[in-house]
Amino acid sequence: MSRRRLVYGDWWWALRDPLDVLRLAFVGGTVAFALMGRSTAVGLTAASALLLVCRIVDLPRRFDLAVIVAMTLIAWGTALGLYGDYPFYDDVVHGAAPFFYAPVLYLVLVRLEVLVDPARTSVPRHHAGVFVSTLALGMAVGAGYEVIEWVSDSLLGTHLVKSADDTGSDLLEGALGSCAGAGLAALWSVRGWSTRRTPDAERVPGRGVASGLARRGRSALRRWEAGPVFGVAARLRGLPLALSGVAALAAGAALLLWRSPALRTVEILFGLAMLAQALLDLPAALRGRRGPSPPDGLPTVLGEAALGTAVIASPGISRLGLAYLVGASAVVLALLEAASLSTRAGGERARWLAGVGAVSAFVFGVAMLALPDHSLDATVVAFSLYLVSVGAFRLVRAAEARLARRESAVEVGEREVDDEREVVGAAARAEGVAADGDAVADQAVVERDAQQRAPRGPAVRRP
Repeated sequence: MSRRRLVYGDWWWALRDPLDVLRLAFVGGTVAFALMGRSTAVGLTAASALLLVCRIVDLPRRFDLAVIVAMTLIAWGTALGLYGDYPFYDDVVHGAAPFFYAPVLYLVLVRLEVLVDPARTSVPRHHAGVFVSTLALGMAVGAGYEVIEWVSDSLLGTHLVKSADDTGSDLLEGALGSCAGAGLAALWSVRGWSTRRTPDAERVPGRGVASGLARRGRSALRRWEAGPVFGVAARLRGLPLALSGVAALAAGAALLLWRSPALRTVEILFGLAMLAQALLDLPAALRGRRGPSPPDGLPTVLGEAALGTAVIASPGISRLGLAYLVGASAVVLALLEAASLSTRAGGERARWLAGVGAVSAFVFGVAMLALPDHSLDATVVAFSLYLVSVGAFRLVRAAEARLARRESAVEVGEREVDDEREVVGAAARAEGVAADGDAVADQAVVERDAQQRAPRGPAVRRP
């Protein structure tokens, strides 16, 4: 492996480069603080969820690094108590953090199709619009944070706001950092650089035993795709996703409505819901694979199946062991889902909806690891709320997929109508040209006949 590929190139679909290593280390620290029961794990969880979103939307490397640096300054500064130990640290964060996160917020709105992509701007007024929009986003976040501090002091009795001068200096530092970040976004717009992450190194086909097994596995999957079972699953399209959502909703509602269920009942319902999700997600995961990469979503399906099997096959597990098992599995599943979404084909809306599900699974997993010693009733409520949220997100994704298919069918129909009109118009134009040619030819024949019948005068001799 060359040095350039070591820094820039894709290593593996789940762990691409050093930025993913930093992201994974950030998540590992969050899990460690949650296991220790630290209250600062809440902020670390929110920051880790944001880093997962950045992995899903495929930010360019520089912007991805900017988010990691900003979240490290803000979240870990709070977790380690750096704000109180070092008075200058607050000024550093308020000035540096907007420089990193303001351009990223602009790109997030680009992904949501709210703002124009900087890579597609070509005139100076568009570059200026990118600058102004990024500056406004950064300053809005800084002002919103100061409002949150004031509300917290007023309602919760905290002492975050030191003085009016402190608030004013924080706003000024945030404005300067936002201005610098807006300048970076404007430079990106002027240069026309891509706003998506692109692999730097080409993949080299593997020659080992694992690569051979993977190739044989893909060949077997292609043969299975030609069979009738996969054909039926392909025609169903979004139905398995909707059915898995209904199954998760049913399991969550059963846990909520069941009065004082036994621990074994909770295990069976939760395990069956995970197995149902894995079974119904399998056709879509196999259908969505691309090129030499693994099937999109297949690791998540295998993880769901393993979690459901482990929960059902462990009748003697304690409540504490169940909480740790489910929490750790939910965190791992969220990481796998986020990694697969960044390479999965599909529209931006579908990717965002699936990303919300992955973030929800991550938050649920960290909560189970941080609060394992709560009562059985609290554990049941946590499980049921997680299943209900998963079911609701899956139903929304199924509805969005159906809407996307309808829009695609309408676009295909419109293109067919346009093509038919173009063919008819071309035929009409060809007929018109032919008719004009015939008319010209007839006119030429008439003129030639007239010239032949016309009397000729005597020839005039010149001296």
